[in-house]
Amino acid sequence: MHRHIEAYSHQSRIGVLVELETRDDFTARTDEFKHLARDIALHIAASNPVGIEPIDERSLARQWANTAATGINDAVLLEQPFIKDESMTIRERIILTEHALKAPVRIVRFVRFATDET
Repeated sequence: MHRHIEAYSHQSRIGVLVELETRDDFTARTDEFKHLARDIALHIAASNPVGIEPIDERSLARQWANTAATGINDAVLLEQPFIKDESMTIRERIILTEHALKAPVRIVRFVRFATDET
């Protein structure tokens, strides 16, 4: 498996690092994969998800109590509507790319930094 780290900075106020995993280096160098990595990093910067996918709802709710207003699924990356096309989720965006590449793609982890948010 090959891992790729995508970096994104928005107006020097928000920074994102997202690590993706795919089958091999060849797949990671395709335009489709690069666009997906960029789109996910951009989405994370804009939406500030609390995690990649849902876990036990009680422990997630305890960990991120402020998500109660928007709901658990809205707070996790894979279930959020994709900011560039809200008719699909991030999970569905990844599946489309997997079909095009004929290779699996997985988000391993991400981190988001912000200088002016409270």
